[in-house]
Amino acid sequence: MSIPLIGFYHNSEQYVFSGSANVPLHVGDHVPVVYHPSDPDNALVYNFDGVWLGPLIYSIFPLLILTAVLFSFFKRDDLLAVRFKPFSIKKLKLAEPDE
Repeated sequence: MSIPLIGFYHNSEQYVFSGSANVPLHVGDHVPVVYHPSDPDNALVYNFDGVWLGPLIYSIFPLLILTAVLFSFFKRDDLLAVRFKPFSIKKLKLAEPDE
């Protein structure tokens, strides 16, 4: 699979960057591009892979590690079993109605 080259104009200057290999693009396709106006050399194709996939992967992995570390402080029995304190039911005396 080939990597597409994507071009756009900003302030009458042309910028070209390479897109992602897993995005099926053809010559002449129009795609949304996001970039900071002060740094158009770092442009991205605005889709899930280009914008959100990297940050999502880099945030899920540390959360999994943090969860594993937090669960390592508990005993296995404490995590798997819900323990209730035994309680007793006391018989209540019913009050006689006043006449």
